[in-house]
Amino acid sequence: MNVAIVGCGLIGKKRAKFAEWCGMDVLWVVDTNYASACDIHDYATPTDNLNNALDDPEVEIVIIATPHDSLYPIAKLALEKNKHVLIEKPAGISTSQIASLIEIANKNNLVVRVGYNHRYHPAISNAINRALAGHIGDILYVHGFYGHGGANLADEKFDWRLNPKISGGGDLLDKGSHLIDLAQQFVQGNFVDISGIVHNYYWNSLVEDNSFMTLENEKGQVAHLQTSCTEWNNKFYLSVTGTLGKFEINGLGGSYGTESLTTIRRRDDNPKPKIEIEQFLDEDVSWGDEMADFIGDICAGDTSNDTLHDALRTMRIIQKIYLINKEEK
Repeated sequence: MNVAIVGCGLIGKKRAKFAEWCGMDVLWVVDTNYASACDIHDYATPTDNLNNALDDPEVEIVIIATPHDSLYPIAKLALEKNKHVLIEKPAGISTSQIASLIEIANKNNLVVRVGYNHRYHPAISNAINRALAGHIGDILYVHGFYGHGGANLADEKFDWRLNPKISGGGDLLDKGSHLIDLAQQFVQGNFVDISGIVHNYYWNSLVEDNSFMTLENEKGQVAHLQTSCTEWNNKFYLSVTGTLGKFEINGLGGSYGTESLTTIRRRDDNPKPKIEIEQFLDEDVSWGDEMADFIGDICAGDTSNDTLHDALRTMRIIQKIYLINKEEK
């Protein structure tokens, strides 16, 4: 399959690497900064003109790894050109944008996958599969924390995250979309009671650098989640508690520390639980595993586009929290 990569930053480079890892041919790399396009791939044709890639009849797939404000318009153009699309989360900056992508994809019978690569980290994917198989009983609640050190926000390469015209929102929209999505994987039900607080504690920008959420579904399952750009040391933590035990996930590899999955099982005959710790030291191939599923959907003609619907559900939660905080000011 032939692919064009749009957006040649850190994530675009990862997408190009793992597209080839999955046997895809990268024909074009596109960035408004031509030098960045030239730097991402040895064999693809670099360009700063998006139409060069979208008008190429050999391009079957477009992978979009741009700042948030560009995600929707580029995806819309790609779908209208009958290209399958992998679009980074949050897939847009409003529910109306994501709903529009669903409509166009359905009309043209195309596959769209939203980049939720965190689902494919081994500690997380193992926990999801085991939880859904009942290994820790009925799920009661989820805790999650996702913190960036924040130092890179002072770098002009990353400070677009503090500009609402480009980012569409702050830390809630950025990292919160990952945490909400992961919580949904475990509780398997729509959150209907939604509350949250957003704060700008440090970065003196027009968007928040911290978010705090409490979400509850019809079953009474609760997710308590926080994202932060003032952690000063990158951190990822997710715990899922059930009636028979719990899972604790720490780290994502790299600067987040060794990725691990701790399984804690309560025992009726012993006050001390049984604890097992698994560590995952191999290279992060979550990007490749996600890409393989995307290709599989295309080959199977599966246009249900579940992740796009998940992104819409997540965006509804994010927009409601923003609205709550706007009304309270």
